[in-house]
Amino acid sequence: MTTLASARLSPRLLGFLLLGITASLRAGEPDGPQVHADVCTQVGAPAASTKQPVPPKADRDARKAEVDSIFEPAKAVTPAAKAALAERVLTTGQETTSDPIARFVLLNLARELACDAAKMQVAFAAIELLEPDFEFDADAVRIATISQGAKSAVPPDQKQEVLTFGTQLAQKLMADDRYADASKLFVGLSDVARRARDLKTANLLAEQRKLADTLEVGFLKVKPAFEVLKQTPDDVAANLTAGNYYLLAKGDASKALPHLAKSGDTPLASAAKLELTDPQNPIEQEKLADLWWDIASKEPAKESQQKFQSRSLAWYQKAKPYLKGLAVAKADLRMKQMTSAGVQPAATQGDLGIFSRPPGERPAMPDLSGSSTKAKTVELPKNLIHLVDVDKDSLNQKWERVENGIAAPPGYGALLQLPLEFSGTYEVHVKFTRETGNDIVGVVLPTSDGFCDVLLSTDGGVSGYLGNGSETRIKFEPSRLENGHNYHFSLRVVETPEGTRVEAKLDDETLGEWKGKGTANTDGDRKMRSRQHLGLYAHESRVVFHSVEVKFLQGTTLTLDEGREPPAKEAGDSSSSSLPSSSNPVVAKVPENVLDLVDVKRDAISQVWERREKEIIALPAEAPLLQLPLTITGSYVFTMEFTRETEDEVVGLILPVNDRFCSVLLSARGGDVGYIGIGDPKAVRLTPSTLENNHRYKLIASVTAGQEESSVEITLDGAVLGKWTGAGTLNENGGTRTMRKLNHIGLYAHLSRVVFHSSDLKMIDGSVTVDDSSPAAPTKSSTKPGGPLPRNLLELANPEVHPSSKKWSRVDTTIVSGGELDSRLYLPVKLPKKYELFLDFTREEGANALGMVVPVEGKFLELLISHRKKGESVIGFSENRVFGVHEPIENGKRYQLAIRVASDGDNTVAQMFLGGEMIANWKGPAIEVVDKFRTIIDGQHPSLFAHGCKVVFHSLELRVLDGTAVAD
Repeated sequence: MTTLASARLSPRLLGFLLLGITASLRAGEPDGPQVHADVCTQVGAPAASTKQPVPPKADRDARKAEVDSIFEPAKAVTPAAKAALAERVLTTGQETTSDPIARFVLLNLARELACDAAKMQVAFAAIELLEPDFEFDADAVRIATISQGAKSAVPPDQKQEVLTFGTQLAQKLMADDRYADASKLFVGLSDVARRARDLKTANLLAEQRKLADTLEVGFLKVKPAFEVLKQTPDDVAANLTAGNYYLLAKGDASKALPHLAKSGDTPLASAAKLELTDPQNPIEQEKLADLWWDIASKEPAKESQQKFQSRSLAWYQKAKPYLKGLAVAKADLRMKQMTSAGVQPAATQGDLGIFSRPPGERPAMPDLSGSSTKAKTVELPKNLIHLVDVDKDSLNQKWERVENGIAAPPGYGALLQLPLEFSGTYEVHVKFTRETGNDIVGVVLPTSDGFCDVLLSTDGGVSGYLGNGSETRIKFEPSRLENGHNYHFSLRVVETPEGTRVEAKLDDETLGEWKGKGTANTDGDRKMRSRQHLGLYAHESRVVFHSVEVKFLQGTTLTLDEGREPPAKEAGDSSSSSLPSSSNPVVAKVPENVLDLVDVKRDAISQVWERREKEIIALPAEAPLLQLPLTITGSYVFTMEFTRETEDEVVGLILPVNDRFCSVLLSARGGDVGYIGIGDPKAVRLTPSTLENNHRYKLIASVTAGQEESSVEITLDGAVLGKWTGAGTLNENGGTRTMRKLNHIGLYAHLSRVVFHSSDLKMIDGSVTVDDSSPAAPTKSSTKPGGPLPRNLLELANPEVHPSSKKWSRVDTTIVSGGELDSRLYLPVKLPKKYELFLDFTREEGANALGMVVPVEGKFLELLISHRKKGESVIGFSENRVFGVHEPIENGKRYQLAIRVASDGDNTVAQMFLGGEMIANWKGPAIEVVDKFRTIIDGQHPSLFAHGCKVVFHSLELRVLDGTAVAD
């Protein structure tokens, strides 16, 4: 036991504790609690037999004085100090096991300190530790904890954990039908987001509050049925009401089906009972699809009808590959009818994952928006068994395709390899039935450094193994399988910088956890054909593998083998592994040479870059910088090959580390010095750091991302140059290494011609997505319909002829405003009714608004940024305005403003994007009359606009969406 006097920080223990917190918060009572601020007041919750009452106040106060004398919380006055102390106190409380009063006081103090620092992960960890031991309303304390964190003195833009944990809690309360509590929580969270100037999130949370209020009205109507079920769990009418409520109002089949199964002798009960068995036989799957179809056909309400049809569609999709003749014709017809009506297949019992996820694997903010921005996904069938060609993929013994899957023959070491490359952290769910024999069923899992063989029922059921053949093999006993039983084998592969971890479950029973380095599997009866492939295995037993499904987690990618094609989609088949049961991004395979993704004009942040076939070239200039179009989170290894051809100056790399950057510079000051983490207080200095011109170098950067600090190790031509550990820098001060976006890699040079030959990215954990320029933000292209127009429309501008004031000027290829109030420059180009504009600019002086006045079929719209407030955007005029928010504009920093305008005659849609992020969205009629400051020559010409500030407009590019653009 750790005593109070010996209290100390244990980072490893703290990390283990936080990773062990389950993602799903514990269930509460149906009626919401009153919110109180202290755990000590939340007594009276239903007591479990192992729990004890909250210690008496006198005992708590006495022990609190002792705790305060040791930890001195009054001296922790800043949020950072409180956060650090909260972790120390939490660790001590977790280790204090034989003194309940001290444990309670320590954990509650940790919670309070974490609240004041807006560190909800630590605060919720304290509640998780208190809940099993003491009688109090844990959800009420969670609500109060979020409220306290929201009111803390931490700046609003640093309360992301409040938004994250608060949103998850509110959604959990809604799932538990506690709508009033959820609604109050959403109100407070929306206010936090609004104060942080995150208008998009604030609006989303406000919409969630409205949804909670609407659902509460429906719940109050059925609440009497739930009261009946408390007294009479098998009441037919009450179960029918509850089941319909969960299925039709909430779309929660996992809660609905058990109630519907008790709803008497009805078609609904029959369908629910059959679905709860998760049928694998195609005949039963078709029967279930027919049942849901018949139920839907008798439902008068369209919305409810489609809810039933969605279940019918899902089961027809499962059964159809194995149906024949009239049955497949009927399924085709019904699937087509449902999909043409907009019905989407529902998730079924077999689709539900069984692993909970700790907070560290949650997204930073749940995506409630239904955003149109999508990561590029791999379009594969949901059941990967459909990809198998038994003639091509059988490695040992002759496998066969059967009605309900693929079958391993009862021979020695039957092995089959799925035609897919796996990488990243993933879950695989295998459903199988051993029909004859009493020997092994297994799965060969690909990991980052070898294979992990997982074997069931070895030696006739005596034992099983995780990581068989590895140095860290785990044995579990017994491991017996019942022939004829349909098993659900669930395996999670987690890649970390320390190595690979594999967790295994059979049905709902945990088998064990293996950690270590995988095996090569280059010989023996589990010899695989190639790396990163998953194998199915059976030995001396006939085994039917019904399905193999993947649940995507962090950085998961699936790549179909070259020359193989996924099966053609049938009518109505929208199921695929590109729709994973996970919030993490699912990405297309990043090309072997990441430079293949680069558009040198789009991705260059400063100076001119060139492409030469597969290579990217930085021309000799002052600090050229280029950003690779990849969004990276987590740990990774980046390999880059380059040659410096002229001069003796810098070659550099900007590496993303946990929402910051680590800048690596080689050959600074003519080779006198280099740096890893320059700008960070813990930067590593490399002396000397010389590079030989015309030598091809290979640089490897190994990046390990951490919560507080990250590390970067740099190797050049096989020699380790150094390792940096630190927090990183923001790279946003307008300097020569200022990046456009977080989580991106930058290539850098200075005064030297540098050829970047190739670059390779390997994710260790986390995720990578290829930046998608559409439809979230417009992409540049030359004007096609309207010529003859230059790519840069500013070439047409004449400051001597076209301004509304006399202080506009041309400097080389740029146009510069003079700093007058309400100053504009007319552009001699006629625009069509649908178009996109891309305006690159740098505001050099002043703090006021800038933007454009644009035409819309003879009328006008004003689109401004930095309006009145530093981070306010606006579209429209006078009372017909829409406001948005954006990051404040920094003088001296180059930005790109993208504008999209589309008109159908009566209404116009206009959107603004800054740095690829939407900052304002407007819909309505344009206006005919503009005030005296913004008078346009006619209704088809745009103008640049600046108000009391000096702005350098570097370029203006046009993309025509509909119509014709022509120069005057």
